[in-house]
Order: sequence, then structure tokens, then C-alpha cells
Amino acid sequence: MGGNAFPFLNLSRLSAKDYEKFEAETVQKLSYHFPTITFHIIPSFFSKTSFGDCDLLFVPTTQKDYIKDFETVLGSLATLRNGPTISFAVPFNDQIFQVDLILEHPETVDFARSYFSFNDLGNLIGRIFHRAGFKFGHKGLQFIVREDGNSSHVLKEITLTTSFQEALEFVGYDYLRWSLGFSTLEEVFKFAVAIPLANKTIFRLEETNHAARIRDRKRKTYQEFLLWVKDPKNGVPDEELVSKEELRRLMLEKVFLSFPTFKSDYLYLQQRAKEIQEAKEKFNGSLVSEWTGLTGKELGAFIHLFKETKSDFTDWLLKCDSTTIQEEVLKCHSSQNLKS
Repeated sequence: MGGNAFPFLNLSRLSAKDYEKFEAETVQKLSYHFPTITFHIIPSFFSKTSFGDCDLLFVPTTQKDYIKDFETVLGSLATLRNGPTISFAVPFNDQIFQVDLILEHPETVDFARSYFSFNDLGNLIGRIFHRAGFKFGHKGLQFIVREDGNSSHVLKEITLTTSFQEALEFVGYDYLRWSLGFSTLEEVFKFAVAIPLANKTIFRLEETNHAARIRDRKRKTYQEFLLWVKDPKNGVPDEELVSKEELRRLMLEKVFLSFPTFKSDYLYLQQRAKEIQEAKEKFNGSLVSEWTGLTGKELGAFIHLFKETKSDFTDWLLKCDSTTIQEEVLKCHSSQNLKS
């Protein structure tokens, strides 16, 4: 997405009028040649005057790789695959225009279409969600479960909902307002910051990871948003009302209340993380080296072999005391020495 997949080609931007024609012809052509595949148009704000690419979601009914077939039907001059997105350089009126076909699944395609709608709005909302401990993207709203006492260790991402309306309303957005669409880019920006959680801190590039910083620096709309946010007349608060850690604690409590089945999964993951840590304290490379005298590759090979002697290694460690574990390790080591 973004219209820059092929820097070696002279790609064009299309006026809104030409883009409307191109999009309609492209969807008609694809739908005719691939009747079993559903293609979804992604809406933009209404006054957008030019387009750098055409983004379409597609939902296939088989596992077939359609990339060569798409190339042929579109007459593509170049193709680039990036995860679920396949970019094509398509001739149009003596120009070359980029088409991005984004693979989606039936259960998440509605959420994905909403997430990608209205330029960078989904990305901006996602930054707020991420600050509060969530992952908001084309797959739905997920809660990032982090290990208690070690926030850098992610245990699992649990999907809370694939309803875009439910996700927006969970943090206070007006879904009805969103569903009406947006006339201008400024309306998109205003909606993004229309909840109390929004503030300038969240959107600073230095608050994101390296990959996100690189991506957002390249996105013209995101750069325009940063300038808009800085303007005092737009009324975006400078700082957070509470720290990130406190915000995430409060939102976790809200998740417990709003998604009742989530709590048992969350508690299980935390308990399992404690058990795994306990198991590591009973059995690790340093201990096995101390017991057997093995080091380096030989140590690694022996640990791998020893783990394979137990059907559920972690649970076995939890049931045993340290003396029993050491005895079992030495017995296995002795057996290997006799074989060699």
C-alpha cells in the first residue's frame, strides 16, 4: 500500500476521475475472470483528488496461489509480494499504476476493509490501542498478553473481537460517525483524536518500534497528521493523563469486564509462564553442564536428546524435585557414554 512498490518504474498518480474509472474496470475484470473470489473496494475520504495506488482485498475459496493468473489478467509489468499483499504494475492510458491485492480470510475481511478505510485512520487508531496494550489491525482487535513483571515478554495475542463496531466503541469512538465516512482528511484526523485517550505523546515517532518509525516516516498522510496534531488550535492534549503502565492496567480490567471468557485465558497464560520459569530454574544449560561436564555443541546435543526422553518435558520437570532431575540427567549421560 502507498504506491511505491516499484521505484524502478515511472509509476503515475491518477486523478479522482481517472481512478474511479480504473478501479471499476479493474474490479470488473478480476470478478469476471475469478468468479469464485470476492474482491472488496476500500473507501477513501470523499474529497480525495488523486490516488497513488488501488487497494483491493480479495478472499479466495481455495489455497491456490493466484499470483500468475492475476499478472496475466491485469497485464502487469512487474510484481512484488510482501506478506499477504501482492503489488502489480498495471498499464493504464499510457501510464503505469500500482494495484495492491491484499489476501484476507472470510472471518476477518469485514474488519480489514474497515481498518484500511479512509487512508491512515486505522493506523492512527491503532497507535492509541497499542498504547493501551492492544493490537488493532486487519485481523481484528487483539489483547497483547505480557508476562507479569516482564512486560517485554509477550505470551500471546488473544483476539477479543472481529467486529469493527465493537472494537471502536470499546475505547469510546462513535461508530455511527465513522460509518458516515469523511469528506476531508482533516475530518479523518479529528475523528482519530476524538476520544480522551488521544494525546500528542502517543503519535510521536520515537514512541514506536524501528519498523513502525521507518514506515510512518514514508507515509505522507502520517506526516501531515503529525503537523496537524502539533497545531495548538486543534486541541490535542500534550501529555497522557496516566502513565502507559497505569493505562494498560486499567484497560486490562476493562477487558475482563467486557470480554468475560478472556480472563480465564489470561490467568492460564500467566500461570503457565510462572511454571515455565520454575521449570527453567530446575533444568538449564548451566546446571546440566555442572552435572555432566559437557560444554558447547556437546552440551546442546545432550540437552536436546534428554528432552526427547520425556513426553511432556515441562510438566515432568514441575513434578520432580531437583535431586530427581539431576539423577535422571546423570543416568542418561552415563547411558550415552556406554553407547559411545
